[in-house]
Amino acid sequence: MRKNLLVISNAYPDKEGKTYGGVFVKERVVHIKDLFGRIVVVSPHSFGKKHMFSYTEDNVYVAFPSFMHFPIESMRKQLGNKFAASTQAVIEHHKFIFDIIHAHTIWPSGYAAMLLSKRYKIPYIVTAHGGDLYRFPFEDNWKMKVTRKVLLNASHIIVVAEFMKDIIL
Repeated sequence: MRKNLLVISNAYPDKEGKTYGGVFVKERVVHIKDLFGRIVVVSPHSFGKKHMFSYTEDNVYVAFPSFMHFPIESMRKQLGNKFAASTQAVIEHHKFIFDIIHAHTIWPSGYAAMLLSKRYKIPYIVTAHGGDLYRFPFEDNWKMKVTRKVLLNASHIIVVAEFMKDIIL
């Protein structure tokens, strides 16, 4: 029996292709979809952004849950928790069962994956795409701690460029 995959990404295209953010994530999902029984992609976003509707293509279900968020520093630190909560709401509403989580970006998706991994007792993989590894953690101590925590708890880490390996090591 094929495994089920949960993908958490802060960007993913809508069905009509009107939004193109996260197209690289969609290309990856399309490439691996035949390896899984089901793939659920959750791309949380804050209220106020264009409403995007859930859709299904083949064995891939895509959801865009929204949450309350204001761009102030104290709320930015809650973004990972909000990603986790909105993703969990999708999981529980649809009664999805999955075997592994793949998060695209360390913050906030990777942090959400870490929390959900603990809750559901399944492994997670995180893909670092660039600034989330070579810029974000160096902005302040809190961001460095969050980055380390996500990376240290991940079952596997994927980087999109060779030079990024040196930053992790």
